[in-house]
Amino acid sequence: MDGETVELLSNADVAAGSIPFNLYVRYEPAWQPNDVAARGSFLLGSDDEDSVRPEVVRVSDTIGSKKCYISGLVVRPGAYPLTAPKTVYEALAEAGGLTDFAKASKIYVLRGQEKIPFNYNEVKKGRGLQQNIRLQNGDVVVVP
Repeated sequence: MDGETVELLSNADVAAGSIPFNLYVRYEPAWQPNDVAARGSFLLGSDDEDSVRPEVVRVSDTIGSKKCYISGLVVRPGAYPLTAPKTVYEALAEAGGLTDFAKASKIYVLRGQEKIPFNYNEVKKGRGLQQNIRLQNGDVVVVP
């Protein structure tokens, strides 16, 4: 939904059997349930009213809401989810690595008002590993 990853958690079976299936979610941002307690939940079922089951699935907004951003001269710049701890080097690898004209020794992480230097070449050689920090929500890795 708008580039966000959403994890659906349920203590009930979503589909019977063990064959693969597709789960489709209809997303209408303007819609809110009348019952305040039901917000962030939905019912399992289909368009056939007889098949709607009363199991409520809570939508967790913690997974996928944390992300870092990689900009500049990498193969795939963009937003990347932080679903597990991730270092600068790992994030750059996930973005496809540096392009030919990237200034590997001039990379930095923007964390709020702080600018944290990162030298890709040093880390790649196993030196200066303290600069290979874990990324936090909202961090921007800039590759000039």
